[in-house]
Amino acid sequence: IEAQAAGCPAFIANRSPLPEVAGADAVHFDPLNPVLAAEAISKALLQREALIAAGFANAAKFTTSAMIDGYIELYQRART
Repeated sequence: IEAQAAGCPAFIANRSPLPEVAGADAVHFDPLNPVLAAEAISKALLQREALIAAGFANAAKFTTSAMIDGYIELYQRART
């Protein structure tokens, strides 16, 4: 999220929780396969501007307000 919020394309390992947080707006790769990881990154850099725009949109979902709402919902579910 920090990379996306800063306008950097996000290249992430396809290991939890990274894909859940970065969503489809990041390039996912298997960290155990460096050749395919390098290919995915090289290919994605051709669409750098689109990745940056999508990353900004994804990062915008992670606001303080959304976090507070999520905690309130969690606490309410735990009470029932």
